[in-house]
Amino acid sequence: MAAIDYYGIETIVQSTIISEMGSGSLVNVTVEVTQPMDTRPWVAIYLKNRVDSDIQVCAGGTIKKYSLEFSIWCWGWSLNNPADAARARDELIGDVEIALMKNRKMGGAVDNGTIHGGEFGTAEAPAKGTLMGGEIVYRVEVKATT
Repeated sequence: MAAIDYYGIETIVQSTIISEMGSGSLVNVTVEVTQPMDTRPWVAIYLKNRVDSDIQVCAGGTIKKYSLEFSIWCWGWSLNNPADAARARDELIGDVEIALMKNRKMGGAVDNGTIHGGEFGTAEAPAKGTLMGGEIVYRVEVKATT
């Protein structure tokens, strides 16, 4: 049976983002985890879905191609000012997109990666500040082989 290490690909995406941020970064980058209980900038990586790739090769039933879609949420926080939270979110989205663009094949783990829009979200808690988030939809092509 053909197998794909989905979680392994998620952790490679995580490592790519962390590496691009640099060792002194305070950004918390998580895989399949709900919000951490701190106020650092946060990148959350979730595997959203998989679909058959548009192009399938004829390889005697030994190769199956899939498109995987990740939902990568970038969250900025501010205790005092929602505009500061929005600016932190915007900067984080840009940093993550640059990391993904610099390594489209994730070190050979995927055939190709592309970025496709995303949603925005806000969470406010009086006296606790504002979280502003933006999603990056990231699609990769992978092969399952026997």
